Amino acid sequence: MEFFLNALNVVMPLFIMILVGWLMRRVGLIDDTLNSGINKLVVKVFLPLMLFYSTYTGDLRSGLNVKFVIFAVAAMFFMHTVMMLIVPKLVQDERKRSVMVMSVYRANTAIYGIPVIAGIYGDDATGNVMLMLSFAILAGNFLAVFAIETFSGKKTSAGKTLVNCLKTPIIIGLMLGVLLQFLPFRLPELILSPIKSIGNVTTPLAFISLGANFTLAASYKNRKYIFWSVLGKLVISPLIWVSIGLALGFRRYELCAIICAFSTPTAVSSYAMVAGYGDDSELMGEIIVFSTAFSLITLFIQVFTFMSLGLF
Repeated sequence: MEFFLNALNVVMPLFIMILVGWLMRRVGLIDDTLNSGINKLVVKVFLPLMLFYSTYTGDLRSGLNVKFVIFAVAAMFFMHTVMMLIVPKLVQDERKRSVMVMSVYRANTAIYGIPVIAGIYGDDATGNVMLMLSFAILAGNFLAVFAIETFSGKKTSAGKTLVNCLKTPIIIGLMLGVLLQFLPFRLPELILSPIKSIGNVTTPLAFISLGANFTLAASYKNRKYIFWSVLGKLVISPLIWVSIGLALGFRRYELCAIICAFSTPTAVSSYAMVAGYGDDSELMGEIIVFSTAFSLITLFIQVFTFMSLGLF
């Protein structure tokens, strides 16, 4: 019973924030225009600041597990390669191809991961775990841009793709958090304190926005794409990579990081990325909504299971 309640304490706050967003949309407090603005603020301001603070305040020596970094980045590249080979054979609509590829491996690692980590280990652990995940997030963003530009028919070099990836606010926040650790001095609290306060807005706003996006009337024509994307993101991917991680001896913080990287729903920021390139943003939005809804169940099962087995 204790493990059940502990697992519930991790997932239930996320559910409540989503429910609040859904209710606010239903009573007219949030409309499409406001929700779009909230999404932009989260992706371009609040989330980058949260990532910066989490990585900057982590311990680079103890938090940067090289074995885990290699595992996570290799897993991202493997999934990307497999999806790039399979999707063109199964999906005829070119505007849907990039969506199907990135929906399986580009996760809400930070937005979901930080509250999950804090719920299991406390706020002090988030910095070290996010340091481990920073390279996986970087790889996921790079591969997503590469997939979009590949299916768009544009001839682009890997160098240009990398530059486009590095210009995104999320990656800038992550990399600054890591790089500034090498300074011979720490940033003063008068700078870090407001950054932390602004970053703390990310989780509630992001989940309220997700809740406001929920609709029971998803596009019927996209049902098969939604089904396979959600199944791949929340069931197949976690089964593969959590199993391999356990076989490699990853436990506690590392196991929690694997769940954050491979068991969380499709990244919210994917919608803006897809829309910006003119691909099927409607399908991406539906995948984000449904993967978020079902992740509350799959995440609870995983957290409860690993707590019960003493692996966390």
